[in-house]
Amino acid sequence: MPVAGNKKKPLKLKLLEGNPRHENLDYEEPIPESGEPDTPSHLSSYAETIWDNTCDHLRGMNILAKCDEVVIETFARITARWQALERDIDNEGQFMVVPIRIGKSPDLLYDDKGNVLTTITANPRLSESRLLLQQVRMLAAELGLSPTARARLSMPSSGKNKKQDDMESMLGAM
Repeated sequence: MPVAGNKKKPLKLKLLEGNPRHENLDYEEPIPESGEPDTPSHLSSYAETIWDNTCDHLRGMNILAKCDEVVIETFARITARWQALERDIDNEGQFMVVPIRIGKSPDLLYDDKGNVLTTITANPRLSESRLLLQQVRMLAAELGLSPTARARLSMPSSGKNKKQDDMESMLGAM
């Protein structure tokens, strides 16, 4: 039975975001094995490029885990499919001129001069693209690849800021 409310965040994500409300953290949560997931051999070359870039980004954020292989693969495959579909839409146009048919039959409608009557309609690939884009955005958020997901993270800085240096020099003088 589904549980109401927000999805539970993983412990690692909670620790990265900080705990401003001093909530009890569940340290009993299973911790995935960190490391490199194996690149699936059946990916297209473009999906493999997306896979490599995604793994690079996750590695850079120190959140790459072996168990995320299926999610990363799905993200790479759907993103590659969506981008290919968008290229097709760019080539074909967002609107198409199509002949007017009589009801559901294959018969076409003609004017009194014998010309086929046409109408302008939206490219049917647009709805498929919209659905794929929703999936790409959802998976990007799951992987921490969206700007909003990254904004929730507070990563330890690689260098110390000036306030830390000042405080350490004062404490070191004692």
